[in-house]
Amino acid sequence: MGLRITIENAILLDNGIWKAELGPDETPAFGTCKSRKGPYTVILLDSGSEFDEYSQSITFDLNSASLINIGSTNHVIVINGSLKKGYNKTHSKKVKSSPAQKKSSDPKKKTAKKKTAIIPPKDDAAAPIFSQGDRLFLSEVPSSFRETGEELLSKIRSRFSGELSYEPRSSKFEETPDNFWAVQIKPQEKSLSIFVRGLPEFFDRVSHVDLYSDKYGYSVFEITRKKQIPDALSLIAQASAN
Repeated sequence: MGLRITIENAILLDNGIWKAELGPDETPAFGTCKSRKGPYTVILLDSGSEFDEYSQSITFDLNSASLINIGSTNHVIVINGSLKKGYNKTHSKKVKSSPAQKKSSDPKKKTAKKKTAIIPPKDDAAAPIFSQGDRLFLSEVPSSFRETGEELLSKIRSRFSGELSYEPRSSKFEETPDNFWAVQIKPQEKSLSIFVRGLPEFFDRVSHVDLYSDKYGYSVFEITRKKQIPDALSLIAQASAN
């Protein structure tokens, strides 16, 4: 067994996929990499890893890690590429119960049972269950316009079942399996750039967004406020047929 590395404050996005943070001085420990695209550093593991749910830390063998991309931020995505082996969950040692706690759990003593209030979520039918890629996108949208991003994606998912996948080379989140739309986060402009398949002349005109020609047969427009969401949905729906 080689040198073991532990990354703390890791967020489990999906089975074998974590999001964490690494300083620029820590990245070289995983080797060299020519790819420098987008905001995320990506580390691929070719053997099993251990994730401690209690301390939110992931531990793995340094020799099993490959640096796939070096991002422009301190955000890092760790992917366990060994799907057959998966990863092991570990748990930190639990603190022993105090005598007072043991006394209160004595079955011989009658104690009043506390009733747990079950509060149904508001508008549960309208709340979609986002996939791992969608959740990653929403986690990166700045809080100043995250609500707009959530509402847009919720309405898209109510019509189209897909998943966003981050593309480091273009810094876009692209729809899969059919890439008829994509989105790019613009933190400084507090906006979302939406890319739709098809040239501008292929779309019906809308009132609240300006559609421009982009590369490779796609068009692009900007979203900065909720008022533009209906027009964005219309253009995305039209793009699905292009």
